[in-house]
Amino acid sequence: MSLPDLDPSRSAEVLFGDILAYVDAADAMLVKREPLLLAGLDTAVEALCKRVMELNPVQSKEYTPELEHLMQRITQLQTNMVAMQEEIATTLQSVGVQKKANAAYNKPKSGA
Repeated sequence: MSLPDLDPSRSAEVLFGDILAYVDAADAMLVKREPLLLAGLDTAVEALCKRVMELNPVQSKEYTPELEHLMQRITQLQTNMVAMQEEIATTLQSVGVQKKANAAYNKPKSGA
C-alpha cells in the first residue's frame, strides 16, 4: 500500500503538515505490519526546505523547531523500519533453521 501523494507546490506551512501526516500514516502502517512505499517523501521534504529558504530570514528561523521535530520523526521512522527489517530477518533465519532440523529428523533411518 502506498501513502498519499504529497504536493510539493504547497506552502511551507501546509507542506509541513502534509509531511507530518505522511510520516504518521507510515508509522501506523509499520505498526500494522502493512507494506509501505515512501516514494515521494524525499521530494516533499526537499520542497519544504526550498519553501522555507524562500521565506524572509525571520520567517525561516521560525521553522527551525518544526524542521528539527520533522527530522526527529523521520529518523524515528527510519529506526523503526530498520528494527522491523531485523525482526523479519531473524524470523526468516529461524524458519530456515527449523526447516533444516525438520528435514534432518524426518529422514528415514538407513537400513530400516
